[in-house]
Amino acid sequence: MSRHHNEVAARIIPMIREVFAEQRPCDKPGMTFLIGEKGWSLSPEEAKLFHDAVLVLATGFPRVHRKTCSRELERFCCENIPRHGAAFEVAVPTLLSRLDELGCINNTVYIEISGIRLELPEVDVGPVKIIPSTHRDIDEHRLTIKDINGNYPPPVDANVLLAMAKVTGEPQFAKEVALDQAQTALDCLQVLSIQENHAAFENSFGFVLVCSEPMPLICCRRWVYSDIGPTWSFDKACGPTIATKDPRLNLPLNQAVLTKLLERGLSFANDLLRESSPSPFDEGVLAAIRWIAIAIRERDFTRKYLAFHIAIEALFTRDNSAARNSTDYLSPSVPVDEGIAYLLGKNTEARIHIAERSRELSRTRNMIVHRGYTSIERRDLLTMAYYSWNCCIQCLKMRSRFREENSFRQWCLRKKFETFSEEPVNVINGPNKQYR
Repeated sequence: MSRHHNEVAARIIPMIREVFAEQRPCDKPGMTFLIGEKGWSLSPEEAKLFHDAVLVLATGFPRVHRKTCSRELERFCCENIPRHGAAFEVAVPTLLSRLDELGCINNTVYIEISGIRLELPEVDVGPVKIIPSTHRDIDEHRLTIKDINGNYPPPVDANVLLAMAKVTGEPQFAKEVALDQAQTALDCLQVLSIQENHAAFENSFGFVLVCSEPMPLICCRRWVYSDIGPTWSFDKACGPTIATKDPRLNLPLNQAVLTKLLERGLSFANDLLRESSPSPFDEGVLAAIRWIAIAIRERDFTRKYLAFHIAIEALFTRDNSAARNSTDYLSPSVPVDEGIAYLLGKNTEARIHIAERSRELSRTRNMIVHRGYTSIERRDLLTMAYYSWNCCIQCLKMRSRFREENSFRQWCLRKKFETFSEEPVNVINGPNKQYR
């Protein structure tokens, strides 16, 4: 092995050895994975070690996506741990060579998206670039390919909007990663543009930002260029999310709108989406963004309310890897009502009021989940959306402070138990500011 491979192997072998040190009962699984007919179920402690090993691989092979590193390590464990037992390390060079190979494959994925009226040449959202179908890069890639008859692949359809993502690794897996990146980027735009989208608080259509698989009402397409070969592929996909073709409902992306989105936190969202090693706190913010985007797109008031509440719960999930990767229920870092009050309350009186109101809203959430309650008052929905959105934006802007495990939990506890100066919080007024 090369010196680099030796260094990576020296770090991951002890981790893998500890994960599979003995056949321990796993009554509270932290993660499970299956490759073919072989699989493993790990405890929360073992799952944390496994994810630490994935992080070592992702750091050692920065050109390979972290999800690819995780999948390859899962494949390695399923194929080699039972067979080699304690001597599994003899197969580690094969894993590292495989990651080297994947790091040399560059893919550019073009995914059809809807819900946006692009009024600029292109717009970057995290690692994704939103472009028109006339973008120069498309034909630059497509026209490098010829079939055995000397024909180029069919051109990309005219007058469609695309999300372009560049992903390293196996082409088929690159499509999955790119799709996830594109939808997450659109979710961020969906969340940051909530104040311009009347459908966020109504059971009617506004602009619904969706890509490829989640668009049953629009014929969806996806193109992939890989430089190994090189190759060009095309496929169609569909899924469960409602979309609309009405261009009047599209979100305009021009300089004026981008300026508003930047004021609300687009630059922080871009940093989060480009983060190669997200912290547990980052993962909570990403989950909250996705749930708020789901809430905005949802037209049923009950499901909309529940999605906004789940977004808040995601923010206060324990900010450590073991909790994030556990399938067992673990209490949040702090009670949700107190957490909302810490983030949004400008003074003691405001925090007391917000905590009391949050407890009322949580009771409605419990009635939905446990009793099938469906009579949601518009006033409660607006307040729930206001708390959810503002907490998410505050956490997004504060994420650089919470890189270490349990750092957010410690911050919340200090807010609760220590004497502290009143720090102003820039809470952006929502559509229901009279209900705070």
